[in-house]
Amino acid sequence: MSDREVLELKAPEDIEKEPAMQKVISLMDTLEEEYGYIVGDIPMHSPANVSLDLRGQQYFIDLLENEELVEHLHSVITETIWKFGQYIKRRTGTVSISLIRIVGSI
Repeated sequence: MSDREVLELKAPEDIEKEPAMQKVISLMDTLEEEYGYIVGDIPMHSPANVSLDLRGQQYFIDLLENEELVEHLHSVITETIWKFGQYIKRRTGTVSISLIRIVGSI
């Protein structure tokens, strides 16, 4: 992603309306219909891992030279992960905190 694309990123208002989330919801619905319940969590990456996925090696340079961009990117990713975790916890009763502790207090 370019600097401009990153700075234009926003966390979704309603995570359940996002196409990727709708696929997750559909899979969860299918499992719940088939088995009568769902348990377990979906492992989540940390803001740093997602940032690296989005920016590649440029992310390491950003950490040193572009604090505003990194803060914005981490903020958007963290809010998105938080919303995702809230949904998962509503459905399963738990949320995975093995990789990312920001969702531990959901």
